[in-house]
Amino acid sequence: LGVEVAKNLILAGPKQVTIYDPNIVTIEDVGRNFYCRHEDVGKKSRAEASLTQLKDLNPNVNVSIATDTSVEYMLRLSYLDPPTMNVLL
Repeated sequence: LGVEVAKNLILAGPKQVTIYDPNIVTIEDVGRNFYCRHEDVGKKSRAEASLTQLKDLNPNVNVSIATDTSVEYMLRLSYLDPPTMNVLL
């Protein structure tokens, strides 16, 4: 579900989208996430595995990944700033 939402957000054309999914790609992900490949299994996070393909969807959107899994980082994202909206999937 998350990659589908990310894809649709990027196609809509916001200024920036940050992907947060620190889970390592599993063999099950290859069948569910159309951007995860067999060579990613056990080696990359789902965010890392999806990044290049998501960036290619819309060159006008700055797509990045968040790799920090600390509580402090998550708390910094837990506010809504009027011109910015953080959506964690």
